[in-house]
Amino acid sequence: MSATSWVGRQGVAIWRRRTSKALVYLVLLVITVIMLYPFWLMAQMSFRSLSQYYLGKGFSLTTWHDLFAALPVGREMLNSTLITLSSIAVYSALGAPFATFLMATYFRRLPEDVIEAALIDGLGYGTVFFRIMLPLAVPAIVTVAVLQFIQIWDDLLVGLLFLQTPAHRTITVGLETIPAQHFQNFPMEMAGSLVSALPAVVVYLLFQRYLIRGLTMGMSK
Repeated sequence: MSATSWVGRQGVAIWRRRTSKALVYLVLLVITVIMLYPFWLMAQMSFRSLSQYYLGKGFSLTTWHDLFAALPVGREMLNSTLITLSSIAVYSALGAPFATFLMATYFRRLPEDVIEAALIDGLGYGTVFFRIMLPLAVPAIVTVAVLQFIQIWDDLLVGLLFLQTPAHRTITVGLETIPAQHFQNFPMEMAGSLVSALPAVVVYLLFQRYLIRGLTMGMSK
């Protein structure tokens, strides 16, 4: 093979790699825009009064003032936090099937050599589980906890069924009372939705490293 031919092939290979990488980044950019567009739209609507919303222009803090005047946002956010934190593994009907599948698959992927070496060294099965297997399964545990947090935080049906007292309402249940107090006030509903979505987004961003590891290692071969 001549030097010119080899250089030409290397150039083609480099061009293909760069093109493939550019296409991947382009697809990721499109997906990012699609995912973030609803939040941008909600934020834009929340900073408009009802009249500005119908006019389609202008910005105002009236909606946010009306939201905090109509709902005890702080108390409902606190209720949501307490209920969510105390309900992770408790929502067994919804969380147990996925948690069992993920944890079982994850534990099957742990290196058997490490476990066998620990048993040969005289460690019991309980000690092996708590001192070796459980620390290695932290990404899977965090994954289950984060997904359960998001699911419970956003839950509306159970809250509507059991949290009838206004003092005990969560933020998602409280948002359902807005249409009754303010007929079809879309800007206020968008402002409330942003407040409600923020904790779940923050939890996801904080633990996304563990979440990705838990899902990829626990659900792939």
